[in-house]
Amino acid sequence: MNKSRYCEECGTLNEGEYKYCKKCGALLVAAPEDEEVMFFDSDYEGDGETQVTPEELTCFVGRKGEKIVRKWNSMRFAHSRISWCWPAFLLSYFFGIAGAGFWFLYRRMYKLGAATLAVAVFLGFIGLAVNSEHITGIIIDTVECFEQSITDDGYVDEQRLSEGLDAIMEGEDAKMLDRHTGISDTFSIIVAVLSGMFSLWLYRRFAVSKIQSYGRKLTPAELTLAGGTSGGGLVVGMLFYFIAESTMVVMVMLGAFVR
Repeated sequence: MNKSRYCEECGTLNEGEYKYCKKCGALLVAAPEDEEVMFFDSDYEGDGETQVTPEELTCFVGRKGEKIVRKWNSMRFAHSRISWCWPAFLLSYFFGIAGAGFWFLYRRMYKLGAATLAVAVFLGFIGLAVNSEHITGIIIDTVECFEQSITDDGYVDEQRLSEGLDAIMEGEDAKMLDRHTGISDTFSIIVAVLSGMFSLWLYRRFAVSKIQSYGRKLTPAELTLAGGTSGGGLVVGMLFYFIAESTMVVMVMLGAFVR
């Protein structure tokens, strides 16, 4: 019986009857009949070199398992920790460090996901604390601008309101806030790129470690239950993050009105 095998050039998994790689066209070298194709992860910090079959990893990953395991195998052949994960990149691009935490939670890396979200909330708190004076100044100026735009008849003078809001946006508080926002956006882009590059490596370490922790061969059904994805974990993580962020913003706004 012909076994599936990986291309030694690009790491693509090919069906047993293929003589040449379906992706890069390289000649496929057949493994001995009694040799099982193994996934070697020398990065795993365990007792010696960890061996896990691609089939086990595919079952563990679940959705898009074959595609992800193929990328892992390419990384192994290239002796690299770098790959590319679009979901992790996009989540981190739009949500910063919290986005990476969302992806970890979705892939059931709960400890890493929770730690990442905690860091994101902490940095968000620091950012609001640093900018609280400028945010408070803009809120107070905006409220005063609306009050001054109301005529004796109770109507809003749109021209006066527009001029007042333009002046606020050109003020020192707005400029400082824009400066800090630009730094934050640059930081988010850096985090997004790093997430896209290294998320699959972290996931590989987690998957291998999780499978090995059972100390026995698991059935495909057991592997699927142990791994897979967690939409619930993703939703809980998002709710926690947005509630924490909203709470901090409300506290800053209340502080502005108390003043």
